[in-house]
Amino acid sequence: MYSNNCYLSKDNVLFNLNDFNLYELDSNISTEVKKIMSGYKNSNSELTKYFNKQQERVVDETLKILKINVNNKCNLKCKYCYASEGTYNGESKEISDNTILEVEKLIKKFKTIDTITFFGGEPMLSIKKIKNICERTRKINEDISFFMQTNGTTLSQEGIKIIKKYNIQVTLSVDGPKEINDKNRVFKNNKGTYDKIYKNFKKIENHINFIQATYCKETKMTKEEIYSVNVNQELTHVAVNF
Repeated sequence: MYSNNCYLSKDNVLFNLNDFNLYELDSNISTEVKKIMSGYKNSNSELTKYFNKQQERVVDETLKILKINVNNKCNLKCKYCYASEGTYNGESKEISDNTILEVEKLIKKFKTIDTITFFGGEPMLSIKKIKNICERTRKINEDISFFMQTNGTTLSQEGIKIIKKYNIQVTLSVDGPKEINDKNRVFKNNKGTYDKIYKNFKKIENHINFIQATYCKETKMTKEEIYSVNVNQELTHVAVNF
């Protein structure tokens, strides 16, 4: 409970990454927690009772967006990548089943949650985990919307089925037409990704609501030109983020 995985704000709101709980602390409790977070050993039973009671409380609020990092691994090797191929210089891994159970507990604590967004790494590499989360979430709240940010290169038949079943809205990463995209957005063998992205795009185009392009100094086209020819004219109605 009182490890370095806790963050205490200036307003005395404690966020515990161990159990994904939020606690509004009074001044006395906040002082004790600060001592414990700094290494002070405390066996105060009243403090334990306080947190146990708070854990049972349902937050009477709406959480707008819950973003879930389902993995930190990627199948691409983009030349401008700042995340070390999705690992962020850490170990390549995916969300555990125990963490999914903790996410389920977090969802239950809020009166409602508007949207859940899956990202990584490349979230489609953990499609079974995404399916598990969607199934559990739907049993809690049928109105939650799902979003996903993907590079569009790892779309399997199972992935298509899950996207359609749970109406997952997709943000697709592609940097423009083939000659621009394939300069930087490449597989680990340095082969361009555009052809694969476009092939997969056609399978789920009704679920794509954004195209996200990375604009860098090597890009010779303007942002407006990238927008106008992104993938092909079928996507000009889709907003592009830079």
